[in-house]
Amino acid sequence: MKKIKFNDDNIILELKEKEKAQIDHVLNTIKPITVKEEESHFVFNHKIKTIEEEKVKTIQLLKDLLKEFPDFDKYPVLIVITGSFARGTNRFDSDLDLHFIYPNHLKKHLAIEEEIYLYLASVLSHIKRNRIHAVITTKLSKKNLKKCMKVQTKKELTVTLRYQDWSRSYLFYPTTKKRFYLNYQNSKSLRAFTHYLKKEIKNQNREWAHNFLAINKEEVWNQVYTSLLHYEKKRITKQKLKKQIINLEKRIENDTEQNVKKRYQTNMYYHIYNTLELVRCYLIFNHEEIPYFNLIAFLKNEKFLKIVSKEEFEQIYAYLDQVEHLAYTLEQAGEIFSIHYDNDIKKYVNKDLIKAYEEIQTELKSILNRLRRKLNE
Repeated sequence: MKKIKFNDDNIILELKEKEKAQIDHVLNTIKPITVKEEESHFVFNHKIKTIEEEKVKTIQLLKDLLKEFPDFDKYPVLIVITGSFARGTNRFDSDLDLHFIYPNHLKKHLAIEEEIYLYLASVLSHIKRNRIHAVITTKLSKKNLKKCMKVQTKKELTVTLRYQDWSRSYLFYPTTKKRFYLNYQNSKSLRAFTHYLKKEIKNQNREWAHNFLAINKEEVWNQVYTSLLHYEKKRITKQKLKKQIINLEKRIENDTEQNVKKRYQTNMYYHIYNTLELVRCYLIFNHEEIPYFNLIAFLKNEKFLKIVSKEEFEQIYAYLDQVEHLAYTLEQAGEIFSIHYDNDIKKYVNKDLIKAYEEIQTELKSILNRLRRKLNE
């Protein structure tokens, strides 16, 4: 892949004959995933089943696709999913947060294969290419990061794969195109990746640091994660947990955000996930083995259920379902659901979502209060 410049708003990637043949072969042999339809009513057990089934289908597709890229097996290429698919909260319009981790000296050789893989993953999964991205900035110079932030406010980025008279183009919106630049400007190395995660653990941003699912070179990731978990355990103290509870309670109580996306999704998801993460840390502090941050795994863990009941998990997923319905409604209305747009979408917020928002605030404060009592025992 040619060197990506920040001032490029139209990037053309010239393919070789074998790469075009590879695309044709994949599209003729791998069956696309069917688009998930909206569920009219929330039924907890059915919702969990749907989430797990969609996750399995997506991961199986990604693994089937990997078989068509032998270099990802030949070279030390670790591929890790983060975000909702790793967390057990994936929905119909979820992003696919996909990280390719390999030595930086392989960038020139593997970057074009990575981009072809991501293009094919988009076509076969029906997830738009601008919603498949790496979200972790492992190592980027301040100069390049500033450039990357500037391009976010300009026009759309068009990326084109081209071979002779054949071409396929896809767009990155002004608010998302920095993801494309970040992916190829970042350090790809495993060392930089683990350094970033240690920093997040040290800063007590643990939900990010434990929300992972490896789909290639799993054995490498298991070794890395074992050391990360050991690093985390040494830093969990009762006093830190108590302080985090107080800070989170204040954030929940004082959230006056008016932007619909920030209020009902970004901020409330933060409150939900960090509440559950504090419970996870408490259990680890008490020598329980609960490594990854996954809501469905928590739901099946007896020790976790002694602190967060199944009924409370049901309310959490019911709230996530309300936000998903809002996203469906907005998509059908042709509205953009983003913190970067000023479109008036408040009129789409119904009474059920407002009620669910207020109820989940109460539930989270109740869980945090319960956790505080356990720490004081």
